[in-house]
Amino acid sequence: QISTTMHILLRLAERAAHGGVPVTSFSIGRELNVPEATLKPILKGLIDGGYVIEAEPNANPNSHGFYLVRDPSTIKLSEAVDAVIVGEARSESDARINSVIGKIDSARREVLSSITLDRLRSTAAEAVETPTVQIPREPKR
Repeated sequence: QISTTMHILLRLAERAAHGGVPVTSFSIGRELNVPEATLKPILKGLIDGGYVIEAEPNANPNSHGFYLVRDPSTIKLSEAVDAVIVGEARSESDARINSVIGKIDSARREVLSSITLDRLRSTAAEAVETPTVQIPREPKR
């Protein structure tokens, strides 16, 4: 979900900057080689989070598709991804697994909080030049 979310946002930012064909769930699905049904919950999270709107084809068939609501420089990837990842995976029965998943979530948020959509759009290498996240080790038992 994380990579698909960033891919969708990146395509929408590029369309906002350069125009071109509408970004639809069909076009994204075809580009990523995933069914549209897989994209629907991600797009819903981005819509509900206030990052994206969908224009219906009724008024103008050429404007149908998804559009960014906010300027890419104001969209932190951590916040957009959090809008999509609603229920974090947790183990009902093992606290050790929950501990590892919590650390992964924290590391993901820390890295993505320093990257805006505009920065990601600028160049892939420049966007990810952030300090490495240090995950504390559990004491040995």
